[in-house]
Amino acid sequence: MTYFSRLTDIVSCNLSEILASKEDPGEALEVIIVEMREGFAGAERAVKNAKRQEERIVAELETYRGELANWLSEAREALQAGNEEAARKALHRKQEMEDVVAGLEQQHKAAQATVKHLMTTFRAVEARLNEAIRKQAQFKGEPTADPVPSTLGIPPNDLDAERNRNIEDELANLKKELGM
Repeated sequence: MTYFSRLTDIVSCNLSEILASKEDPGEALEVIIVEMREGFAGAERAVKNAKRQEERIVAELETYRGELANWLSEAREALQAGNEEAARKALHRKQEMEDVVAGLEQQHKAAQATVKHLMTTFRAVEARLNEAIRKQAQFKGEPTADPVPSTLGIPPNDLDAERNRNIEDELANLKKELGM
């Protein structure tokens, strides 16, 4: 039996409820974990692809920003040489590049939002998978298993830094609450 058809199904599932309705929760949990691992791998690929797309846009932006500087320089040189028409043409090309840069900047913002969204989904799937693995260990009477390691290979980003800050703030608040 297939339990999940989309990543959102994994994120929104109530694992305890699913297992309670099964004759053999251990067997169901095996299938669920396999499906979650597949979803986890898919979410990981989606994050990596979105990150590559964002990096491609950034590289393209840098190229076109360089073109802007080149066209402005060409306009200056043409004007200094007394060729106003050539300067005008260079400025026209510069404006075209400004339009391209503006479009790429919008694409970059959208790509950043996509990466953030996919990272959030990835982390939610990761959390659900870890929950299922812990339940499986509990069900088998084994010590709690280690969480699934992420292989994203993406250096810590703002989300990671924010998450770590939140954990440290919460830890500090708990220490304060406990008088430590």
